[in-house]
Amino acid sequence: MPEVDAAQLEGEAMLSDRIADLVEYLVVQIVDDPDSVSLEVIDGEDASTIEVSVAEDDVAKVIGRRGRTIKAIRTLARALAARLDTAVEVEVLGLRSQYKNIARVVKPHGRKGEVLAQPLRGLPSVLEPGMRVALTPPALKRDRFCTVATVNDTGDGDLVAFEGIDDLTAAEGITGCYVLANRDDFELDSLDAAYTDLMGREVVDERFGSLGTIVEIMSTPANDVWVVEGDRYGEVLIPVIEQVVLNLPDQGAISVHVMDGLIDMDK
Repeated sequence: MPEVDAAQLEGEAMLSDRIADLVEYLVVQIVDDPDSVSLEVIDGEDASTIEVSVAEDDVAKVIGRRGRTIKAIRTLARALAARLDTAVEVEVLGLRSQYKNIARVVKPHGRKGEVLAQPLRGLPSVLEPGMRVALTPPALKRDRFCTVATVNDTGDGDLVAFEGIDDLTAAEGITGCYVLANRDDFELDSLDAAYTDLMGREVVDERFGSLGTIVEIMSTPANDVWVVEGDRYGEVLIPVIEQVVLNLPDQGAISVHVMDGLIDMDK
């Protein structure tokens, strides 16, 4: 019955496109750069995934404080999906693709163009001499891409010199910029992820199913702790250790095995 199967798949794709239209409308109302909003619908066997790409500066707006905005968008998308007798998930990509946000320029240092760059919270320092990076937001009077000349660890971040940034004025011009590096130019451990990449992500336990979304990240001397909130179990604290976090992909749901006693089963 190949004709029936094809028709069914086409029908499911049309339903997910209707939900994507709703998601796009909601996101466009939130962001400052609506022209950078794009959506891709990936239809799977059990559910469709709507990947939302926005400008880097708009990622935080779409996620919202404590993940509330993206949670509201997902709730509306899931409600429409339920009415259409289908299932859907919404993920925010930002400027994902080839480059990853790894650090932020905090302040200039000296008169020769050096700057202090701090890794994004949750990431180690991965800047190295010779690395080709992008500085965002871009400026009209300088190239968006530049090469790292030198890197020195200060204990409070990296003292970095970029080729072409050779005086105090130029260094002041990139203060506050984010540093993006090609994913092929560095490696991260399996549990390394920037906080902005984690907020609003769904966490799924292999035994209990969806626990909710990450709304806060707490730092402790031993390890980070994700604060996950959901309708079914309320607030769940997830220690970020290898025994608990089973799979931390660049996007989509995070798989965990929660230790006994961390979930309030009476909720």
